[in-house]
Amino acid sequence: MADTTSATRLRRLRRPTISFSIQIPCGCRRMQVKRGVLSAAAAAAALAIALLLVACGPGTTAGEHPASFDDPPTAEPQVALATQVDELVSGLAGGSTTVQAASSNPYDYAADNPKMGALVALGTPALAELERRIAASDDGLDAYLMAIAMERIARIDLRAPKGYGWGTAHEFLREWHARLKAVPRRVEWQMLRSDTPDTTASSVALGTPAIPFLLDEVARGNVSYAPAAAKLMRGAVELRSVGEPAEVTPEWARANVGLFAELRRLVEEQQ
Repeated sequence: MADTTSATRLRRLRRPTISFSIQIPCGCRRMQVKRGVLSAAAAAAALAIALLLVACGPGTTAGEHPASFDDPPTAEPQVALATQVDELVSGLAGGSTTVQAASSNPYDYAADNPKMGALVALGTPALAELERRIAASDDGLDAYLMAIAMERIARIDLRAPKGYGWGTAHEFLREWHARLKAVPRRVEWQMLRSDTPDTTASSVALGTPAIPFLLDEVARGNVSYAPAAAKLMRGAVELRSVGEPAEVTPEWARANVGLFAELRRLVEEQQ
């Protein structure tokens, strides 16, 4: 009996063993495995569990999404846009390939100007940045050209209603703010008219800042606003991720009006 007991103990002592000390970070928590001895099989199982915990990534546990799902959007896109605007505005007046050096007409400097074309191509997300730069400018030629770019992006003509328009970039800003303030009220006024081409033309004349408010009405079932909204959204950079709709329906308007949140903010700041 003594020999049997001794043999059993000897076999146990001869089993492969592994000393260990494991500390695995997982998010804000740490799992500390104290020093000890495991058999090879037990060590392999412990290692598999450790690798599984590490795979969950920092800041997560089973059943949770990676932290990036819940992180707020970064400011990188806006920073990139500001950089693009800065590069295009720098030397904007000298970008025209046909202007005569002695010209006193700002529109001559805007013609055949690749920088102006690229600035307008940035679309409505650039409006706030251009507005900020004009407000901080000395009201010179570059500021005037930025105002022209804003009109083209917004698809409006602030000269037409009065017949003489604005004469400086700072005057443009005053007209611009007045137009933004009037957008919600003018959209509501269109409801008093019938669904005619003239109604659509009047809505389109409000420019791209009216898009979210036109979509609000379409979402409520006022589909007479749909043609104007569709026309103003043609080529909109906000739709690059979803594509332009074949038809602006109430369902489409409800699902996508949020893409134009920046335009809505620009208008609502003037209310």
